[in-house]
Amino acid sequence: MEKLVQNSEFVFRRAIRDDVAVVNDLCRGEYGENYPYPIAPNGMDHVNGVVAQNRDGEVVGFARRASFHGHPETEEFGGLVVKPECRRHGAARYLIDHHLAGAREAGKVMVSEPVCYDARGASQKLHDAKGFRVQGIEPAKYPELKPETLGRQPESVTFVMRRFEGEIWNNRRIHLPPRYSDLPARLGRTETGGHSMRSTFPGVVYHNPCRGKEIVGAEFVDVPVNWPEARRTIDDLIRQGWRFSCFLPGLGLTHSGEKFDFIRLYRHNQPIDFGLIHVLPSLDWLKDFMVQDA
Repeated sequence: MEKLVQNSEFVFRRAIRDDVAVVNDLCRGEYGENYPYPIAPNGMDHVNGVVAQNRDGEVVGFARRASFHGHPETEEFGGLVVKPECRRHGAARYLIDHHLAGAREAGKVMVSEPVCYDARGASQKLHDAKGFRVQGIEPAKYPELKPETLGRQPESVTFVMRRFEGEIWNNRRIHLPPRYSDLPARLGRTETGGHSMRSTFPGVVYHNPCRGKEIVGAEFVDVPVNWPEARRTIDDLIRQGWRFSCFLPGLGLTHSGEKFDFIRLYRHNQPIDFGLIHVLPSLDWLKDFMVQDA
């Protein structure tokens, strides 16, 4: 087993197949006994996972880095869990720092989805402190997590990005309907105007909803926003019940190698209680906007 580093409290090492059962137990302890997204027996073979062990050799924390939904220049940080009695001793900070360093060395952009069930916002605060920048909220995405807190409403997450070189947004022209036109600036885009794309409109990308045993999460669709066709496409989707979720700046790539930006829209078959979606005070304006937009 490859040990990465040791401090006074923990040993951090690469995760292996033998860790799967205990990591799944940690997730069930955090999210509920019926946790619907366990790691498969060979799951550690396909991700860059790291575990934290206490001085007795017990695995008490985990996080992983993996490819992000077919975006070749992007990796996703996730799966962060630390046993409650072992928190506030630096395990989560080391796990996220280790994976950030790996993404930086590989020349990747890193994305993550901090949870929103926790009114204290611990995960969101940690990501903010590590330089991630919020691009929006994904409501009701993951069903059957924290049922004692959320009931039958799927868990919501924020969508955050960490780019190590340059700006998250670049100088590309954006085409949005008026109701969403000021959102990029409020979420950190500093450029105005920008260059037009040379290639043709790539079309939308639909994501199947996450499914639990009984409950289905929200649907999501990504629309490229750097072409004039985007405005009409978004308006058509709004008429079908889709609403703003977040942006994915720079995560699109045309066949000719041009990067482009997405807007992600969501649609759910049940009313969403935004009172169960907790965000940092700096994002209250966005949550209020999404309540009015729903």
